[in-house]
Amino acid sequence: MAQSKNNKTGESTASIEPENSSQQDNDASTEMPTRNITLEQLHTLQNQVSALFSIHQELQETTDLITEAVSQIIDDPERVAMSFEETLVLIKDVIDRSDEYSEHIKRSLKEIVRPLRHVASLDMALAQGLGHVLSNEVFLEEELRLICRDY
Repeated sequence: MAQSKNNKTGESTASIEPENSSQQDNDASTEMPTRNITLEQLHTLQNQVSALFSIHQELQETTDLITEAVSQIIDDPERVAMSFEETLVLIKDVIDRSDEYSEHIKRSLKEIVRPLRHVASLDMALAQGLGHVLSNEVFLEEELRLICRDY
């Protein structure tokens, strides 16, 4: 990936170029065009992805509280009624926040995908794949779980 500075605007860009960009190919139809993504867009992508991980951490902490409450029910039968109510409140909180976070995650992913669509504008398969990921919520949720599991 090469970086350059636009003399007119002073804006830095990162060029995404094919690996064999130095080789000349006689067949023009096989050449891959260069697409530019600004460094600002790359920083935005980085921030969006970081936000997703903090959301996962917050949900994980709430899940841990639910697990602890369930353990208390098992360990101390006299507290069953109170712990059960506390657990229900925590579960409702997770459900409410999950809906809110789900919308936030979808918006963030759309922001992440926007510059990728620019890069993929001449690659029909990649563009269709991105559209499929955004339109298929079940697939999207599975992918988010895989991402979050690793962090």
